[in-house]
This record gives sequence, C-alpha cells and structure tokens, in this order.
Amino acid sequence: MCNEVAHKHPAAAFILTIHYPADAFKWTHSDKPEEAIETYAVSSKPWKLRSRCKLCGVCVASFNTKEPKWSVWGAQMDRDEDGKIKHWDIVKPTHHIFYGTRMLDIEDGLPKWEGYADVSARLG
Repeated sequence: MCNEVAHKHPAAAFILTIHYPADAFKWTHSDKPEEAIETYAVSSKPWKLRSRCKLCGVCVASFNTKEPKWSVWGAQMDRDEDGKIKHWDIVKPTHHIFYGTRMLDIEDGLPKWEGYADVSARLG
C-alpha cells in the first residue's frame, strides 16, 4: 500500500507532514507494528528515528527524541476510494514549518516558519 499511495500522490510527501506529541501517536495497521515496520537512527541526527516499511522500504514516519514528537508524511495517510486523505478536517495543515528549506513556494495564506511554529522566526 505505501508505494501505491506515494506514486499516486508524490507531492503530498513534500507538502504535508503531520506532527504529533508522542502520547498522541500510535500505529494502527497492526497489533505488532514491529513485524511490518523497521526503525533506524539517522546517522547525522541520532535523535531522529525513522520508521520504514519492511516490505517496500518507504519511510512512513519519524520520531524526534528531543521534542518528543512523531512526524508522519501526508503521502502515507489513509485515503478514501477517491484518493483523498481521510479525516482531512482533523489533519489539514495549519501552518508551514521549515519553510526556509522548502522545495517550492506555497501561496495558501497559512503562516510560514523557519523551524517549528511559535519557537522560530516567522517567515510569512
């Protein structure tokens, strides 16, 4: 499933990342996520733990041990039969973070931040 979603919605991985406090995140695809998910540390940022699908290798989430927060890429979110992200009213973007390193300009009226919202410089 993860490769299929990424191919249908390639821009979503760059545009939408949802951040959750550690206590608000849980895997929902399996009773034993360790059977389907492999976790590894990023060598240049050992406080960042990435989780990827053991079947296809796509990165589906990361955990920041310094914050502590989970990040999930929009391309990995559950979708309905029309390809739209389920529960969009709950997970839709409220701001852009790390906008200084963006791949493209986004003109949607949402606040833009250099780093995390409300703790870094606001860019727009």
